[in-house]
This record gives sequence, C-alpha cells and structure tokens, in this order.
Amino acid sequence: MRCLFCKEESHDTKGVEHLIPESIGSKRLVLPKGLVCDKCNNYFARKVENPVLSHSSIRNLRGWYQVPNKKGTYPSVLGWIAGTDIKINLRKSTDGKLQIIAEKLSEQKLVDAYHSGISTDSDFSPFLFKIEIDPPQKEMSRFLAMMALEALALRYVKLGDVNVIIDHPAYDAIRRFARYGEGVKHWPYHRQVLFSMDAQMKRPDSGQWVQAGFGHDLIVTPHPETYFTFLLYGVNFTINLGGPSIDGYALWLQEHDPLKRIGVKLIKKVVDGKEVDFLEGSFSSNAGANYDRKAQLMKSKQRL
Repeated sequence: MRCLFCKEESHDTKGVEHLIPESIGSKRLVLPKGLVCDKCNNYFARKVENPVLSHSSIRNLRGWYQVPNKKGTYPSVLGWIAGTDIKINLRKSTDGKLQIIAEKLSEQKLVDAYHSGISTDSDFSPFLFKIEIDPPQKEMSRFLAMMALEALALRYVKLGDVNVIIDHPAYDAIRRFARYGEGVKHWPYHRQVLFSMDAQMKRPDSGQWVQAGFGHDLIVTPHPETYFTFLLYGVNFTINLGGPSIDGYALWLQEHDPLKRIGVKLIKKVVDGKEVDFLEGSFSSNAGANYDRKAQLMKSKQRL
C-alpha cells in the first residue's frame, strides 16, 4: 500500500483515518489502513482539520449540538451577554442531565479567541451566541480537497485499483493543495444552504426521525467533471477535483437539484407553532450515480 497524498510506502501505518473527521460525528467511514500514512494523517489533523473544526463558525455548531471530539469531550460555545464575552461549557452529569457552566473570558482568552477567528464585537446585541457554518476560505478549501481525494480513492479501492488515483497526474494539483497548501493561492468551492440546521430525516435502518447531520457524495456532471460535495447540517460545500474552478458546478445547478439527485424531497411542516424542515427520501449515493448517468446520456443525445 502507498499513501494517497505523499505516494510513499505506507505498510507500517498504525493510525486510522476517517474520511469525515470523528469530531464532526463520523465513526463508521474509515479508510483502509495505509491509504493515508501516519505522517500525512498527523499533518492533516493539525494543519488542515483543526483550523476548520476549532474555528468559531463550526466550533459553536459542534458545541450546541453536542458533537464530541475523539476524546469524547464537547467544545464550548462562545458568545457574549450584555457586552461581556462568555464561554459556555455544556457537560453531561453522571445522571445524564445536561450541565451548563458559564465562564467570563479573560483578556488573554479574548486574544486567543481573536486569533482563532472568534468574533468579540459585542456592541450590537445584549445576548448572542452565533451558530453558523462559514469557516475561513483557504482552510475550508484544503479540508474539502483532502476529503474529496479520499472519497474518490475509496471508490477506487472498492473497484480494486486505488493506484489509478495515486498515480494519475490529473489529481496531483488537488493532492498538492490539500497536503501542502501549494500550487494555487485559492481553490474555490461552492457554498449553498439546502435546508435548516434542525431539519429531520428518517434513519434508513430504523425509520426513526433524527436530525440531518452530515454526508458526502461524488457528482459526475455531463461536461464531464467530478465534484465532491460535503453536506453539514444543511449547508452543502462542493469542490472540483479536476482543477480550481467551480464554474461547471454553477452551470449544473441551473438545471439540477442536489437533493432531487439523491432521491430527497424537502417538506416544510409546522410543529408546535414552529416551521420545521423534513427530508423525505433515500439519501442514496446509488441514486445519485444513476442520476448522473442519465444526465450524461441525455446530454450526449442533445449533442447528436
């Protein structure tokens, strides 16, 4: 086995790489051992994943919805009350009850918060804890590039020859950008809100309604281009594996619906006086692949 990113031999790899980081809630989607070597895995954890997951735009989301990190602890929620910057720690007691522990940020912690991207402007609101998904652009681009190449490689692992992705020069640009942040200054991605953060979906195994958290897929457009999409609590991020351009995806969106592609219909209902989004359908990658094939076939017929 060789590493997907540095292309070095990786037979002695000890670590485990999740396609979507555990700190977002992913536990099951594990890459084959050695597909990402220990050196690259450790680098990504420190230099690519951490700047995104610890940034206020996602940190508060993880803290609010109680998404634990690898060690099982929960990030604090940062905000302000009446002009005072506050950190709230949400912890479960031994009896399972949720405990809320508030802490006023010291001057040094305010400096640390500033450097991690946390807004400390508290003049316009008496009570505000911002929960949004809008991370810093370059860091998010590298994060998406890393997951995109891993997702494509995992598909080729299932087909039996991952070396196609490791050796193909078409993917060297996104590989270099993800691993070293080099090659281009800016690798754009598309950001689109598809549904609310509290949207509900049915679990495929139990049929129980649960919060729609995260997911990913690969889209092959009729052009053809390959895009990776990462859905996080209703916000859909899309990046082009073939090069630093999102124009083809913007054109695709003019005729196609990302939810319809995977067999999902968005339905709004009023529950206890509040409008709630419900997602009915399959959330199926197979449905998405079939949709792409039909779209490519239709495009080919139009060219004839």
